[in-house]
Formats: sequence, C-alpha cells, structure tokens
Amino acid sequence: MGASSTHIPAHLAITPFEVVYGRPPPTIRGFLPGQVRAQAVAEELQARDDVLAHLKHHLGRAQQKMTRAANQHRREVEFKEGDFVYLKFRPYRQSTLFQMQNRKLALRYFGPFRIISRIGPVAYKLQLPAEARIHPVFHISLLKKSIGTSSVQPSLPDDLLPETPPYLPERVLDKRSVMQDGVEVEQVLVAWAGLTEDDATWIDVNDMRGQFPYFSLADKAVSTEGAIDIDRRRPWQVYRRGSRKVANYGQAASQLEGEKEV
Repeated sequence: MGASSTHIPAHLAITPFEVVYGRPPPTIRGFLPGQVRAQAVAEELQARDDVLAHLKHHLGRAQQKMTRAANQHRREVEFKEGDFVYLKFRPYRQSTLFQMQNRKLALRYFGPFRIISRIGPVAYKLQLPAEARIHPVFHISLLKKSIGTSSVQPSLPDDLLPETPPYLPERVLDKRSVMQDGVEVEQVLVAWAGLTEDDATWIDVNDMRGQFPYFSLADKAVSTEGAIDIDRRRPWQVYRRGSRKVANYGQAASQLEGEKEV
C-alpha cells in the first residue's frame, strides 16, 4: 500500500499520497540506539526496523526463487555464420477470410535456412528464398539448430510467398443462423477454390459481402429459417389503407356507381 502511494505515475507527475492529502508522503527514518530517551519509543522504533528488515529478507528470497524458475526455461544458445537453423512461425494465418482448421497440427518450424550474419547479441540474419515477403532478421528464441545434413529444400508458409494465389470462394454449401453476443448472425458454409469440401468454413454473411462483393450467396437453396434474404428481427409488415366511414350507405353506393360510369 505504501509503495503504491509513494510511486510517481507518469500521468500524474506527483504521488497518489500527495493527491489525496495535499502534502508529500512522510519518510521512514532509520533508528539508532540512544536517539530517544523514552524506553517505550525506542522499543517501538526498534520493532519497526526489525519488521522492515524481515520484509526485505523475504522479498529478496522470493525474487531469487522467481529468477531460478525463469532461468529453467531459458537456454544459452549461440550460432555461427554458415550454420543451418529452423525458423519458428506463429500458427497458420491467411490474409483472406479462410481460416485453416486444426491449427495445433500446423507446422511450427520451417527451413532449414543458413545463417548469413549475427545482428547484435540475440538476433541473426537468415538466407531466405528470394521471393519471401518477410524481413530476414529474427530473434534467437525463434531459431532451432538443424542437426546433421539435409537435402530438403527450405520452405516458408504459403502466405509469405507472392506467387501463392489467395483463396477464393467457389460455392455455398449451406446456411445457418447463430447467436453471437446476443445478436442473431447469418452465416454461410463456403467451399474454397482448390480445396476439398472438408476444408469448407462458416463465414459471416456480412464479412463475405464485404470481402467478396461480387460473389453470389444464393447458391444453396434453404428454407426461410436462417435465410440471408430475410431479416427475421424486423419482420415484413404490409400496411393497408383503411376504408372511409360513410354515414349514408345509399349515398356511398350511388357515388360508386357514378365512378363506374365515368
């Protein structure tokens, strides 16, 4: 509590204690024997210093314990120029609406690639394919040494290669309505060109219309339930003009006959 009250945040420029009380926080001075004459005051100040020393001791032990736990997952690794390493990427990402299924089974390392040079103490520059659309400098935590000799051609994810065509929708297999955050959302099951129907994915209708405005979403004939051409949150209403009330029925009948003759 005291540390948070005496810490100066950047957006305040003063301590929270000074904001509340209007004066700087008091400092805790060390106690030296013989400074005070009252025995009770001396014992209280000595007990306070003992508590502070006890807290500092246990805080230091906790810091050392956390340091040892963190170092267990760290490794001291160095590479040399000419070594081959594997490069770790994030799970599969596609710039289009298509999302790969079973991301946990996707490749995590790509390569191997040769190290060209060392950039600083924790970064290395790799020899990537000429068509790669990615910066060639990577942190050492993303690299894994390649053991032995391998004749496998180095590879990169397809979405980092310019010649990889984007996935385009081929046809709509099904439609449905789902609830997202309490709102009913229409979705379509899209089959992508060049992929099997097992790779079809459910995409929101609004996202499909925004990404592919010229693609027809009416390929799949389904029932009104869950259709995209009817908004069931705002049902259609037919307004009819009510007939005029005429006091004299005979006068109204003669008026209608006159209109027919005209």
